[in-house]
Amino acid sequence: EPSSSIFHSTLLSFFLIFISRKARDCKRLVSCISKSDVLRTLSYKSMVNSIPCNQGKGGAMSVILLVGLVALLVVVDSFSVHSGHHKCPKAWTGIPGSFTMLTSVAPTSETPISTESVVLPGESFRATSLGELSVTSCNVLAPTYHALAIYDLEERQKFCTQDRDERFPLAIKMAKQSNADILLLQEVEGGPQFEPKLRKLLREPISETISGYDSCMWAPLLPNKSDHVVGLCVAWRSSRHRLVAADGYKRGMACMFSEVRDEGDCGTFGIANVHLPARPSNIIGRLVTMSKTIQRLANYDVSQRKSPLDGLLVVGGDWNCDHKSVAAKLLTDGKVHYGNVRDRNYKANISKPVASRMRHGYRFRDVYSESVRDSYAPVTVSLHGRGPGTMDHIFYTQTEKGPSKNANNSITKTVKLNNSQKGRVPMSKRKLRREKATRMRRAGRGSGSFRGSFAGNVGVESVLGTVTGKEDQDRLDLINAGLPNVAAGLPSDHLPVGVLFVPQADFSSKTDNCFADGDSETNQDGLSLSTSSIGGVTSSVRRRREAGLQSLSTRRRHNVVLRCIADWLEDCGVTEIIRDQPLYKNIWTKDAKDLTKKSRAPDIVCRIHNTLVVIEITVVAAPKVEAIVKRKFDKYIDLPDRLLDSPSVKEAGLEVGQPQVIVLDEMGRVPETTLNSIRSLAGLLRPGDENAAATEAQRCHQQLLSLF
Repeated sequence: EPSSSIFHSTLLSFFLIFISRKARDCKRLVSCISKSDVLRTLSYKSMVNSIPCNQGKGGAMSVILLVGLVALLVVVDSFSVHSGHHKCPKAWTGIPGSFTMLTSVAPTSETPISTESVVLPGESFRATSLGELSVTSCNVLAPTYHALAIYDLEERQKFCTQDRDERFPLAIKMAKQSNADILLLQEVEGGPQFEPKLRKLLREPISETISGYDSCMWAPLLPNKSDHVVGLCVAWRSSRHRLVAADGYKRGMACMFSEVRDEGDCGTFGIANVHLPARPSNIIGRLVTMSKTIQRLANYDVSQRKSPLDGLLVVGGDWNCDHKSVAAKLLTDGKVHYGNVRDRNYKANISKPVASRMRHGYRFRDVYSESVRDSYAPVTVSLHGRGPGTMDHIFYTQTEKGPSKNANNSITKTVKLNNSQKGRVPMSKRKLRREKATRMRRAGRGSGSFRGSFAGNVGVESVLGTVTGKEDQDRLDLINAGLPNVAAGLPSDHLPVGVLFVPQADFSSKTDNCFADGDSETNQDGLSLSTSSIGGVTSSVRRRREAGLQSLSTRRRHNVVLRCIADWLEDCGVTEIIRDQPLYKNIWTKDAKDLTKKSRAPDIVCRIHNTLVVIEITVVAAPKVEAIVKRKFDKYIDLPDRLLDSPSVKEAGLEVGQPQVIVLDEMGRVPETTLNSIRSLAGLLRPGDENAAATEAQRCHQQLLSLF
């Protein structure tokens, strides 16, 4: 009843007066009250500071007025509760209930996310349309790492074989269950030995509504070690996205994708998959890898903003640190402080030059808000003996105008001397070089609206949860007990994290998007070509830069096609494959007589059953396909006759086939000449069986089409 509320309010007033009599002055009274959440929550700090500090009648009257005001607010709030203005979470039973009510009416700074925007464990993202993108990251625990606790080598090898056949496919299936457009996988075994099986596992559909991933790219985690089979993998569906460029480096790989539609490519974005060093004290190692990742993603930031996904940069993977670590702050703040930095009770000393080189102009954001992370993703990894943690993350950024073109001005700008500087001794060459280097560093960090900006054309619609909520204590206890737990449906020591990006509501009003019909000049990659002049850079320099980028992209595509053909041959049982080796080093040609131009290096020299075949691969512009095929064929036309006279070939009793040339244009189209070469190779792989040979040729053709 209201009378009961008045009674409790009066009791509260007497309680406050009692405190005031015990205090020496009004300052101590204010300090005692402000320590509670009453005045701090109701935002009465300014009124509290206005209370007189002298001890006497004035201070006592102020205290009485303050207590009366609190009592009045309690009474008014009680009437509003009973009149139905808002719901009270607790009954008014005593002083603690009164304080709870006072704190409950304060508005929170962050509205809790609804369960509709969280994809719960075991569920999948919805199918995306043009301008939308879903990404999932998961560490699937390589069997090689899973068996490290076994010291006996024979037992370890036996455990690895069993783990690859039983647990590892379940871990891949768990990551695919999210139905994401792009999969970022860590600790994946690949290379010539395991990559064919990996592609097979990724191609398998999950259900009738969730298809597999027909395209993937694998890169070793440590490229400097030739025998290292554990690496990173990025998988996608060729019907939705096309790989434009890719770059692998130590503990990371960056890829550039573009959307696929009937009229051509649309949105272009960059995604990086990283697996940072696990040792907690290796703070600098994580920072260096993250800095390299940002630099490579910056190369994939296009200048056009016609699609919501244009210029979207995403960094995901196993970071081996939480979302508030130094590596995460490098993404969000664009810099790292030099000197001593701390991370997980470890510290490292970062020099000023190193910190300066790590600066960048992007401002990344975490796809998981604090409320969502606390409720639905409080843990992403749980290791036996080390406990749970949050080490798998996805951060993203997007700028409004893309890379700043004014950055080049600061590099080539001529410095003019004012009147006070005229007549002085000119600067030395060393000082000029230092100033130029300083200007280049500043230009590389970005300038104008690009520096430190975030203007996302896409927003987060939903994220992937690791638990169903705070009340899901059974799953939390199961995870905290240690992973993997195959019997409980958790085949890896990590849990997948993911996000679904959708266009912002005001995107169509801000810019001309690619969904509308319009004329724009594009190159073969579908990227917009800027026709406006860039200040400080001559047209010849700009043409050289564009030619260099195009050449680099073409070489990367050549390597992708080379790997695809080599994998296809290995799947068909070819074991003796020699890649990109000069003729004077090749075991079949180094002792050949009258062989000229021994520095020639065919892309592939392989033995198919009893036939030795030379394969040359190239990626060129569409109008040059026929000319390049003729030139490549003429380049190796003399090899069959020379190989027949080679002692190594005679001793092995091999036949020599005609050189095969596989050419693709920059849009990924396969010309008829390449199809004929593929059919010839398939005939050698499946001799005497025309149906099997046609099937193999069709499979290779589909794999080539899915590359770009």
